[in-house]
Amino acid sequence: MKALIINGSHRAGNTDILIERITAHFNQNQIETRELVLRTIEMKLPDGCEKCAESEICPNVKDQFSEEIEPTIRDFDIYIIATPTWDDGVTPLTKIFWDRIVSWCSEKRLSTLCELSSFVLI
Repeated sequence: MKALIINGSHRAGNTDILIERITAHFNQNQIETRELVLRTIEMKLPDGCEKCAESEICPNVKDQFSEEIEPTIRDFDIYIIATPTWDDGVTPLTKIFWDRIVSWCSEKRLSTLCELSSFVLI
């Protein structure tokens, strides 16, 4: 089993401490864990093109996330999004991340990805 923990905090702090504890627990239980720290990667806003509106992968936004990160994070069993609150919501980094992966849950992909994976927001 593989878990991806997405760190949506803008700075090092309590979210990092929480992720360290979760990672230690997962490692003790033989769950392979990878952390994606959003503040350390280039991730542009989605452009809202027709492809984005149809839940397709946007061909227009090219950045570190689309070219290096996104292709490597689709094959996990568990997704945990760890984010501090930001004005009673998630941080802007987390919101951008969520907007960039919305294409994963299109009608075409629901049966293969979204039903097989677990998303947890902490």
